[in-house]
Amino acid sequence: MSQEHLAEQMRTLGFPWQQTTVHKTENAARPIRLNEALALTEILRMNLGELLSNPSSEQPALVAENADLRRRLARARAALDEETR
Repeated sequence: MSQEHLAEQMRTLGFPWQQTTVHKTENAARPIRLNEALALTEILRMNLGELLSNPSSEQPALVAENADLRRRLARARAALDEETR
């Protein structure tokens, strides 16, 4: 589910969420209220424990893979820029 779609679902339930609200909440840059968390459990079809549990043990590996892919993309862009000069 996209961040925008989740924000739309939250608005349907009466919460003034935008895509940026979802992003900030996902990244712990914004606190979440209990009533919002309960609404999210409805939308995401999970229980409160699942919603509030620690991130997956795979997260560090995914973060490292993401960083590696970003570095490779930057090198590829630089190489492409060199070829087009």
